[in-house]
Formats: sequence, C-alpha cells, structure tokens
Amino acid sequence: MQKPHEVTNTSVVNFLYTLTAYDVRAEVVLGASSVVSPTARPIAQVSDPGGENTLVQLVQHCKEMHSYHNAYDFRYMVALMRLSFECASMSGWSNVNLAALWRDHLAGVQDPPKYSTLRYWYSRGTKLAQLAEGGTIYVLLWVAYTNLRAPFLEADGSLASDIANILRCPDSESPIGRLVRETIIPTIAFMVERCPMQLSDILSPAMILAIGVKPSSLCRDLKASDSLFGALPKNSFRLLPRNADAWEPVNIQHNITSPRAESRALLSPLTPLSQLGILSVASPTPSIPNSPPQAGASNHSATTILLESGYDDVHTLNTTFKSPRNREKNVRWTESQRGLAEDAVTPSSIIELRTLLQTMYTEGVRSTTTDYIRIERSLYSDVLRVNSLQSELVACICQSMPQNLRDGLLDRLTACFKPDTIKTLDTATYKGEHVFQVLHFTWYNRHCTMGHDAPVDVPPMTLKRTGRTKTNYHQLIPYPSKDMSNEVGNRSIYQSVKNILGPLFDWLEVKLEEILPGTYEHLEAYARILPGNNQAVGAPFLGLVINLNVVTAAH
Repeated sequence: MQKPHEVTNTSVVNFLYTLTAYDVRAEVVLGASSVVSPTARPIAQVSDPGGENTLVQLVQHCKEMHSYHNAYDFRYMVALMRLSFECASMSGWSNVNLAALWRDHLAGVQDPPKYSTLRYWYSRGTKLAQLAEGGTIYVLLWVAYTNLRAPFLEADGSLASDIANILRCPDSESPIGRLVRETIIPTIAFMVERCPMQLSDILSPAMILAIGVKPSSLCRDLKASDSLFGALPKNSFRLLPRNADAWEPVNIQHNITSPRAESRALLSPLTPLSQLGILSVASPTPSIPNSPPQAGASNHSATTILLESGYDDVHTLNTTFKSPRNREKNVRWTESQRGLAEDAVTPSSIIELRTLLQTMYTEGVRSTTTDYIRIERSLYSDVLRVNSLQSELVACICQSMPQNLRDGLLDRLTACFKPDTIKTLDTATYKGEHVFQVLHFTWYNRHCTMGHDAPVDVPPMTLKRTGRTKTNYHQLIPYPSKDMSNEVGNRSIYQSVKNILGPLFDWLEVKLEEILPGTYEHLEAYARILPGNNQAVGAPFLGLVINLNVVTAAH
C-alpha cells in the first residue's frame, strides 16, 4: 500500500523541518495563555520604554513585542477560519457562493473589502482549517510562533492537505514520518497539557453545535476536532484516517453526536465534488443575482461599441488552419502577411469600420486574403466589440485601463524577474530560430486520473494502479502547474506576479464581468471550486501564461 510519505514533495519536507528547527514549546505555551485569555491586554497597552533605556530594558521590550506579534498572527489565523466557517454555514455547507454573499451582505456596508479580497480570505481560512484537521489547532499556534504563517498561506496548490495527511498518518519508516512521531506529536502533547483550550475558544458555540460537536470539547479531543475542522467544504478528497497509535499521547476521547460528520463519512473519497451543485447554479439564495460582485468597479457601466461583422464563425473555411505547417514555409508566410498588414486600410470613423467589417466577407468568408483593417484607438474610448454573423464574440478590445495602472506597468512586470530578463527585440530580424521562455501559472485538469473502477471505500492516496511503479496522486483532482508549485522552479516568480501585479488582475476581473457578464459567469463557476478553495491568480481564468521576449510565426 502506498504510504503518505512516499508522495510528499520538497515544500512539505521544508515546512515541517523549518517548523521543528527550534524548540519553542515553552515560548508557545507562555504566549498561548495570553491568546485565549479574555483579559489579554491589547497591543496598544504594551509599555513603550521611550527615551533613554538600558540594553536590558530594550531587549525586554523587543521580547514583549515579539510575543504580541506572534499572538496577533494566531488571532488573525483564527479570524480567517471563522470567516470561512461563517461563509460555509450561510451557504448550507456546500456550493459556497462568495459572490452572492459579498453582494447580499457586504456590498452595502461602508468601505467593504474587494470581492477578490474576500475570496483570498476564504481560501486562506480553508487552508488553515485543513492544517488544523491534520494536527489540531495547536499546530496553528506553533506556526504563529515560528513565523510560518505568511509562507504557508501564500503557497497555492495542495500544500495544506499534503502536510495534514503526513501529520494524521505518519510512517515510522520514513524520515518525515519519524519527525512527526518523535517531535511534532510530542510537542503538541506538551502544549495541550499546559495550555488546554476548548473548541469554543476557536469558533462560536452556535457554529460548533450546528456541526454536531459539543462546544465544551477540548481541542485535544481528536474526534471532536476532526469533526469540526473536517466540516468545512474544501472541494477535495477527505484526509487520510488518523493513526490512533501515533496520536495516543494527545488524544482524549469523548462521546459526541455528529450527524454531519457521520453523513460525510458515507460519501465516497473518490467523489470530491459530490456535494457541489450544478455549475450554472451560482447561488443557493434565489433573490441574489448569479453574476459575481465587483468591488472597486467604476460607478458607470462600460461604454461598449458593438459592431456586427460578416464573418461566419462556423463556416468550414473558417475552421481550418490557414498558414503552412512546414516551419520554413510558415516563417515566409508570416513575413508576407506582416507586410500586407503594414498596408492595412485605416477607417476614419466607426461607420466606415462597420462597413468594412460587413463588406470584406462573402458568404461569411474573407473575399481576399490580402486585405487587413487597422483600428485606430481614437475611434473609441472604452470597449469595442465585434460579433460574427451568429452574434457570437469574435473580438473584444478594451483600452480604458486607469492611468495609475498603466504608469510603470512594464517596470512592475520587470520587477517580477531577475535583472535583464526582459529584452527589446526586433522581430523582423528573426527567421524562426528564436527560442523564448514560457511560464505557465495554470490549474490543470485534462490529464487527471478518472478512477471510475477504483474502490469507493479506500482513500485515494493509499491506492496503487496494478502494474504501475508510480502514481501521481496530485493529478487525481485539478492541480497547479510546476511553475506555480515547484520549489526549485519558478514559484518565486509566481509569488511576485501575484503580489506586484495583483491590482491589475483585480481590475481585469472587474472589467471582464462588466463587458462580458455571461462569459464571466461561466468561467467563474469553475474558478470558485478549485481544490482546497484555492484562488487562481488570473481569476476567473484558471491559467495565466507569460511569454518572455516572444517572437512567433503564425499559429
């Protein structure tokens, strides 16, 4: 049987060894008392030595502030989980529609968060709940006191579930399994003995009761803890069963009634999306519109100029590849077409442009392959849309990006890469020999294992296919590209793109929903059910491809 440690990746190993690098048990327990205490002092009341102070006084002040920083990190993580649980509860614990929740409950309040911000908070709360399901709430406390909150939450993909599975089912024959058994579990046992917490210290008693767990249950009660944190929908497989022998130092069993947990246990681990509604159903609340909200959008609708062309997008001549497939011929053909495009007709008005788009086609097909149209930006101020004969979208051009996003955009993109990565190239000097770098920040699904004939009562990560030496367990459900998740690859670039270009992606999402609401609704229905409630960097698109220093032929 495949063991969890056999499918771990570098990120999991790095995280757990960093977590256990220093013995911080005493510090965590000391700080934890102030975290859960109702009389804990707010940070504003921490004494400021001010003026002239001795080295001892300054060191003591820094130590006190460091402790409050860690306590704040833990409280922030708990707040994210509470938000995620509240969103799931308001959605009936399935088919969580954040767009509807944002519009119905937040859009009208003063200074609401952006919709994309709510999505990220919900995603991060889910990751933390999954980690707590693996190692109890005390793991989050430990993470806070080792400054690992930020790197853990920033990681996209399956890091949270991978770590949780290792914690729940450590194998004594592997180094990482021995680390969990000999260091992590004993440390958690130390913390639960010296800092007992109830589940009601984490979530509201009403929320806990709704899940079917006693609010007075201790956080060390693994059955109660697993039922609570496992109730949050994660669009993924359930975690591996917990190894009772490994976790014996922590566990205290109580009798609890958990109808929701029992009903979840009846679900097949091979159907992670079985609780989701149909994709086209965007909201469990009929009175809420299906299209997602857009925080930060302009106060007026997009000004779109719509042009109907004579192009037939289903004509057989329009569904074939036009350029030669031979590489050398393709390069020559590309150059000839570029020359024709340089002599393109430039209409002086929208009326003239509309006439050209309707007359350049005969029975839906271009009457000549030598004519091109150049569209000047001065013809429209916001959005230009061109439709086919079937009124389907052919092209949509938007030029209304705010000036503050345009200013320095290339500099911000350049800052995501190593120095001198982005270069100025003259495409006319290349004849097909140029090789350029491509980065795929994409969630994949097409190569996933179907598993139709797999047993329904066995966790997928413990299965092996007959006659196969390896099984890629991360491809059983949608998974991120290597450029997003590979420790030695381009993950640092991905994080930089997310952080530095975040406002640009927010605006693009707002604009897309504004000008193409139907398309947006369809795409967003998929983007909001990623495993672990992850959020795609270019939502609602599941993929972002960056071509660096690109020179291409026709394709």
